[in-house]
Amino acid sequence: MVITPEIQILLSVVSVAIFIALILILNFRKKGTQKVLIWILSIAFGALMA
Repeated sequence: MVITPEIQILLSVVSVAIFIALILILNFRKKGTQKVLIWILSIAFGALMA
């Protein structure tokens, strides 16, 4: 699979949207698990952007 700049932009937009959505969902859940999941998401997000 060839990753074109268009696909890369689309992937980053989608990952940002998912990232924001998950943070919003976590705000309605327990506050304790939020920090752990944000760390996991940050690492995953960083890996996608690399």
